[in-house]
Amino acid sequence: MTDLLETRTANGVRWIELNRPARRNALNRELVSQLTSAVRAAAGSDEARVVVLRGQGGAFCAGGDLDELEGLRSGPNEQLIECLGEFHELILSVVECPVPVLAAWQGPAAGFGGDLALATDLRVADESAFFQASFIHVGLVPDGGGTYLLPTLIGHGLAFEWLSLGSRVEANRLLEAGVVQRVLAKDRFLEEVTAIAEALAERAPLALRALKAMLSRERHEMVLKALADSRDIQPALLQSEDFEEGVRAFREKRKALFRGR
Repeated sequence: MTDLLETRTANGVRWIELNRPARRNALNRELVSQLTSAVRAAAGSDEARVVVLRGQGGAFCAGGDLDELEGLRSGPNEQLIECLGEFHELILSVVECPVPVLAAWQGPAAGFGGDLALATDLRVADESAFFQASFIHVGLVPDGGGTYLLPTLIGHGLAFEWLSLGSRVEANRLLEAGVVQRVLAKDRFLEEVTAIAEALAERAPLALRALKAMLSRERHEMVLKALADSRDIQPALLQSEDFEEGVRAFREKRKALFRGR
């Protein structure tokens, strides 16, 4: 347990909870590092047969911390690439985890937080959950594997619409499109998520690990390619005038005026 992260294990389920509710669990580099370490530790634990990712305070994850990203713009390009690599390690820790990873999704999964949710094996939402690929609103592209993960779930056309418009997609639409597997009532959410996770933990662990490995082989390869693409593209976008304008417009709560520079 840390100030930014809480973990516990019960009945074969490793709960990993983001604890930055005042920022809707936005990811800074410290939280990313701790979260990656926690998922890797669960992967190597005999006690953890299932991992549940959850955000405290009613938000799954609002994405990357814009304050930190802005600060990196003034430094050398190597710093941006290093930071991006740390975020990518988080996605890979989830995709490569040998046991199932379940997203207990409440409130926003936006930007990189959306990619983090998509990287899990099973996504269970409550009625407040929504997805928003907010990268486009600040002049960026998805950089957590979402350019592969989302169209795999919902098809190219719908994925392009959600990613290019950055629209807010509510829980029932996510269920209809196949992004989440269940939408649960808010007042019974934790109880029912616990029941689902513990039911998975009761399954034969060797078979469950083998099943995930078989289903994930091609997925892992394609996520690596998507991450490599974003590593080539995103640093230049982060240093663009469009990114600066997008962040300024977001903070001033106005429409951004992008100039392609």
